[in-house]
Amino acid sequence: MIPPFLTLFLPLVDVPKVTQTDPNSWVVFAPSLLGQQIQEVPFQHIPTSQKGNFLFLSQSFPKQDEVFLRETKGILPLREHTSRNAQSQDSFALRAEDFVLCEKHCEKRVRERFQKNCRRENTLYAITAESRKLFLTNCPEFVTLYKPKGDPAVKFRLDTRTIWSSEQQYTFKKGNQMMVEDYRIKTLSGPWDTWITDSELYLLAKPNYFFPFHFTEDDIQSEVVAYQQGPLGTFAKLSFFLEVLLFKIRLDLTSAVGFFTNQIKIPLFLTVPLDGNRFSAASGFYFGFKSPLVQNFRQIKSSLPRLLARSMEQTPQQDHFVFLSDKNSCVNVKLRPANGAAREMPVPFLVRAAELRAIGYGKLKSDFGVYFPLSAFEKGEYQINIEFNGGDSPEVCELLAMQKESNSVRVREIFHD
Repeated sequence: MIPPFLTLFLPLVDVPKVTQTDPNSWVVFAPSLLGQQIQEVPFQHIPTSQKGNFLFLSQSFPKQDEVFLRETKGILPLREHTSRNAQSQDSFALRAEDFVLCEKHCEKRVRERFQKNCRRENTLYAITAESRKLFLTNCPEFVTLYKPKGDPAVKFRLDTRTIWSSEQQYTFKKGNQMMVEDYRIKTLSGPWDTWITDSELYLLAKPNYFFPFHFTEDDIQSEVVAYQQGPLGTFAKLSFFLEVLLFKIRLDLTSAVGFFTNQIKIPLFLTVPLDGNRFSAASGFYFGFKSPLVQNFRQIKSSLPRLLARSMEQTPQQDHFVFLSDKNSCVNVKLRPANGAAREMPVPFLVRAAELRAIGYGKLKSDFGVYFPLSAFEKGEYQINIEFNGGDSPEVCELLAMQKESNSVRVREIFHD
């Protein structure tokens, strides 16, 4: 069962007549049980690069944030792309809660209305998530009368570095915005559960026959350089600089983060300049988290391998999860392999911070995290897709824990007779 609060994604490669058209010329609607009435449904076009990273359109900052950037940082916002037509690598975001039951009689009514009011050059698609449906069309009658309206579901304040929806709140760190300072989930009973109160990044590089290098988040500068809001999600793009011996080096690590009501999606790209066999076995990088709700490591369920003292064998690439649960809320983190545009990132290990201190890492302030050994990498570009889902009740947490596959939808075209 797909939890109703999740955001689902329709790959536009599956709806070829949408590509090379203006996304605003399309509308998504839900029929009534008999298909006689229709209801507007918000959706969002997500422009994506060929590699799978989120793209940003020309108006990436609201006007008030342009003023904030100019006054506090002396910079202008990034402007990367102008508006463009939909492409096959893009997707439409849809809310699972908007899908409705629509059996054969209901779909027949929708088809009859479409054929009566729309031309042959117009298109109608049926989108199915499990046993429920929505419809997508470019017929002028539907587009004119039923265009979605309303405030963005996810809002962002650049000056406080906080991004929030009705169900979750995320705050970037002030000096290093690739790291999280605070992450909260609203519970069913009303109050917020604080799952993360700090995070850290630690890189240990021990070249063969040379002294080791230790880098922490203090050596890295990262900040939001662009963001944009839509009806269902808000996207932020981050820049990264690594400070080495007073020089600033742009890291070959790029990411844009997509925030939805209960989800965070991160397509992460990393370029490795050297083969991992040039480094000792302990070399690697660690993303760690401090959580007041994780009092015991047994609260963490995961399919990731554990870091053992005498074994660092790699696990085959597949969908992996890390599931954290408390009595009122939960967080489910999924790691998905790349889509073919880059190499698949080696599967990380789930570790306690103490386990890394035992193999030469310095003082760590986090409780647990994921660890990527450099020896698992070859020279080249890598990608991994990371997804956070938050649950606000034990029942929802159980649904998230049972869900193993990606939230996908099926689509088919309905033709004129």
